[in-house]
Amino acid sequence: MKAAEMVIVGDELLDGDIIDTNSTHISKRLLELGIKTRRKVTVPDKAEEISDAVTRSLERVPDYLIVIGGLGFTPDDVTREGLASALGKKVVVDEQALNWLKQRLKHFKRRELTETRKKFANILEGSRSVRNPVGAACGFTLREGQTHIVVMPGPPREVESMLEQELMGKVFSSDEPLHTVNLFLEGSNESELMKLYRQLEQIPSIIFGSYPKQEGIHVKIQGEDFDIVQKAKKLVEKFKKD
Repeated sequence: MKAAEMVIVGDELLDGDIIDTNSTHISKRLLELGIKTRRKVTVPDKAEEISDAVTRSLERVPDYLIVIGGLGFTPDDVTREGLASALGKKVVVDEQALNWLKQRLKHFKRRELTETRKKFANILEGSRSVRNPVGAACGFTLREGQTHIVVMPGPPREVESMLEQELMGKVFSSDEPLHTVNLFLEGSNESELMKLYRQLEQIPSIIFGSYPKQEGIHVKIQGEDFDIVQKAKKLVEKFKKD
């Protein structure tokens, strides 16, 4: 099963001024492709913090590293610089992204292509720009070893549009979809489930978890092999009957 990690950038997230909905949405969509998000970390708008988080993630060699936010043109938008530091690359202007930006600005009244706004078209050398269907700042992708790095702007509307129109099934892909089964054990508590857990642990290539609720226990089973997931499902259903 392919794995993804995320670095989410923004002081406003750490301060509680806004809620991070981007990583939740991306995680759910990736899971449909069979890509499991293994780790998320939120960092402030500081290049050294971004660089450190990216470096640590790459040491774990995920299939995908997704970096979200900090692609604007204000002084605290330093995601590109943080990535450049971590990867030993330069920040450069991408001509294709610059053309997209010019077309986008035509839709906004009294907005000229100033030197400041040109920052929206900056990417890392050796990367490929990703079109932003509804905003100004382009995203970009590149490979670092075995990891595919995907960099996206922060506004949720832009994240969702870029994800659906430019990334799903193109940059993000998997040979095997992930099969998911959700079951509910009414009246059970987690201490009663230890025997079931030990049995599920013997089934290879599945991921399972339980989540206590007021009415009982929610059990979630995931795996790439449909037959193996169904085997685990039958085990839980047998436990329910017993």
